[in-house]
Amino acid sequence: MFEYLLVKALFTIFLISLIVLISVIWTKIEKIMDETVFKNVSEKTRYIVTMIIVMVGEFVLIVITSLNWKASIIDTLFFGSIIL
Repeated sequence: MFEYLLVKALFTIFLISLIVLISVIWTKIEKIMDETVFKNVSEKTRYIVTMIIVMVGEFVLIVITSLNWKASIIDTLFFGSIIL
């Protein structure tokens, strides 16, 4: 029983740290893109392109996850939205 709670706590800490790491990495990528690629682009266009990149990236991760775990894409979309 104690081992189960320990593993569950460690897994939760791992997921939280992974989410924080992803947000920090994305912030750095967004800053680099703002300084280079989106230098002379309007703010509205910048947000639109950024959201498209995020949506495509999330969809690719969801499809890869559903194929690797042999789960349906709908279930993976549901759990992916909970995690995000």
